Amino acid sequence: MSSSPSIDAEALLSLPIDEALSESGGQECWDYSKVFSARAREAEEAGETGTAAAWRLLGALVEVHLQSNDLSKPFIPLLSGPNGRTFIPTDLDDATAAAVYALAKQVSDPELRARLMDIIWDARRDHLAAREAVQSYLQSAARLMDPEQCSPYVERCERALRLATQIRDSDLQQMVLGEIEDRVLELDGTDRLYMTNRLMELLIEFDRGDSEKMSAITEKAASLAEGEKEFDKARSHLENLVRWSRKAENAEAERRASIRIAASYERQAEICSDDGEFLLAAHWLERAHHCYRNIAEMREKATEIYRRLRDVQRRGTGEMKEISTEPIDISKAVMHARERVSGLTFSKALLALSAVVSPTDFGRVT
Repeated sequence: MSSSPSIDAEALLSLPIDEALSESGGQECWDYSKVFSARAREAEEAGETGTAAAWRLLGALVEVHLQSNDLSKPFIPLLSGPNGRTFIPTDLDDATAAAVYALAKQVSDPELRARLMDIIWDARRDHLAAREAVQSYLQSAARLMDPEQCSPYVERCERALRLATQIRDSDLQQMVLGEIEDRVLELDGTDRLYMTNRLMELLIEFDRGDSEKMSAITEKAASLAEGEKEFDKARSHLENLVRWSRKAENAEAERRASIRIAASYERQAEICSDDGEFLLAAHWLERAHHCYRNIAEMREKATEIYRRLRDVQRRGTGEMKEISTEPIDISKAVMHARERVSGLTFSKALLALSAVVSPTDFGRVT
């Protein structure tokens, strides 16, 4: 386990953090970690061990990996292995946690403040720190908003939402959901990547938004993706359309969306067949067949898809290539196996055979 030296508040508060952040070239924690690590090395070379330790701690705090959708383990080590792991928030001792909290209260940068406050919540379960983290995450998300780079914005919104829910602050929760809903309405399903899709999933999960209005946006996003032959993205939107329709208790709309999902697999298979990729076409037809089978009154269509599946499977045999290797002598293994089961009843022989080879210890080989 990574050890974390005790750092007092004076050492952290004396660091020129704003100056360092101006050199980062980015506005995410990962950008900050490079600068903090460089400052630590400079201080170490200058013989300023206390300052170096403070910069190293800051570097460790911003390097820890955030899992925005995991309430039980929101932070995991940057690196881990059989010989140990890097820092996580629970490594902080009381004095260092207090120093980090004191710094978090003075930090003006929303990204760094959100991270430090969230770490204090994770390490010490301080509700005031959690509330500050939620608001700071929203500020950082707004600053990082870019439909062409959807993850930074969505991850911070999701962490803010789950944190507000965890501390049972309904006002903060509704504030975050309001931000997410407003963003979905603003994007209107026209973003190229998965921002609308991922934000919609949060709205559905937390029962926020007008089903009719959100269904229209989801429908638009799905149609745009289908037009671009981006089938995976289209299906992601259509799956949300199924959920919105279910919330609205609109069984017919739910059925239509389900049929469109199946049809997208069918269309993808047709494109692969036209390109001579019959094994891949078979994969998509298998998915289409499974979907149609689970939709009421689509059994005849499922049967048609199955016939086409068998046809492309036969045509795909030509794509299969023979792979050969040098002969492998397994005679000793066979002899050993026979010796292990010789004279045993069937049940005992089966048990003995299962233990002929020791299972791989993945902890030692990774």
